[in-house]
Amino acid sequence: MLLHYSSMLNKANSNQDHYAILLSRIHQILGDLQLTDENYLEAALEYRNSIAYLKDLLPSKELPAHMASGDIILPIIRNMLKLGLTYEHRRTNNSAYVIYYELICMLIDFRYVDESKLGLKLKVEKAEDWRDKKYVLYRGINLILELLQFKLFIDKIIPYS
Repeated sequence: MLLHYSSMLNKANSNQDHYAILLSRIHQILGDLQLTDENYLEAALEYRNSIAYLKDLLPSKELPAHMASGDIILPIIRNMLKLGLTYEHRRTNNSAYVIYYELICMLIDFRYVDESKLGLKLKVEKAEDWRDKKYVLYRGINLILELLQFKLFIDKIIPYS
């Protein structure tokens, strides 16, 4: 089955996202089977292959919104968590930590909130630790000016006694 869908993906010249998602799902199932059999190295390889197929689809701007949200990002999260768990079973905690850290960074980068629509701006500052970034939301100058103008307008209509 894996060979069939791999050949279908090659014939489609990688234009068919559906085949890549199917191949990713097949690798995920194979990883689950290997994890159940306690073949942790094979399970990690299958989860990595599954993640690779999905990450090729992630940066594409032509994807519909439902594809980017449900069919791609959720399986990536699931596979990365399973990969981290596999590394924990192998007692390679450093590798598990790296996978979890990568997942957290990816989730922070892949947000659905547009700060500019809320009148906010995002500033990324380096924290004391070299691995961390500090994400700060602050109000833009335009929003503050609008609030000051609104307050002056209200003060003209309703003067203080």
